[in-house]
Amino acid sequence: MLSPLLQHLGLLLAGCFGVAHTPADALHLIVNDHGSDRPLRFRTDPNGEPMSGSGAMAASDFAALAESVPPGYNVTVIDLRQESHGLLNGLPVSWWVDDNRANAGASLEAILRDERDKLAALTAQSGEAITVYHRRKQPGAPTALEPTSVVVQTVGDEAGEALRHNFSYVRLPMQDHTGAPEPQAVDALLNLIWTRPANQWWHFHCQAGKGRTSIFNTAVDIMKRASQKSLENIVAEHTANGAVNLLQTAETEPRRSKYAARIAFLQKFYQYARSPAARAHVLWSEWQ
Repeated sequence: MLSPLLQHLGLLLAGCFGVAHTPADALHLIVNDHGSDRPLRFRTDPNGEPMSGSGAMAASDFAALAESVPPGYNVTVIDLRQESHGLLNGLPVSWWVDDNRANAGASLEAILRDERDKLAALTAQSGEAITVYHRRKQPGAPTALEPTSVVVQTVGDEAGEALRHNFSYVRLPMQDHTGAPEPQAVDALLNLIWTRPANQWWHFHCQAGKGRTSIFNTAVDIMKRASQKSLENIVAEHTANGAVNLLQTAETEPRRSKYAARIAFLQKFYQYARSPAARAHVLWSEWQ
């Protein structure tokens, strides 16, 4: 059994983590020590747009999300994770390779197929004890891994958990740590925006609730408010509300390239949102 400290965790199935003495396909447990009953880094939109964002969601977080959304809204969970993931004993689990690049370059169909296969393999271990690793990150220190034995009791996916709470579910995968989403993901977001009912609440989430969630939450606001506000103002509002500063720069690699790509995407997307093409519903992939 897990200690109380580990009751609310994120899980990573590590493939290549770069830590000595780590089995190639070991599970890594990540503590969501955010001191809240809501999902990790949960926040709503600073401009009152019916949407929210967070990190990876445990099964209990779906109920917490339902309680956080005002009455009268239908909720859609928009899952931004490219890496295969699901729920193990009600806790978020994902398969990790170096720099969280699992499924890099894969199509949505291939990602979902890989995810189903991996969750099926976990289900086949039902009742068995597996070794997982609780990951601790200290500033300025290497990642420390602490092994823990966990008995596989329940295995599920986010789509099923969303359905149990009468939510709809959409997958818009973006590779972590790349700076900018692929054009097809942006096109999918635009189609959601253009067909969105007035009573639709969107909850975006990635693994940590930082980069990918911040990008998509901000992109929605850019589409809504680019004609009234500067890009710097829109980003600053989201940063003050708990998002990462998407216009931040860095002096050293790999962050310098990642941040530069992110800034270039946002600047170009802001131009697109102000253009006649956006008003005419010309897709991003056709305009850029």
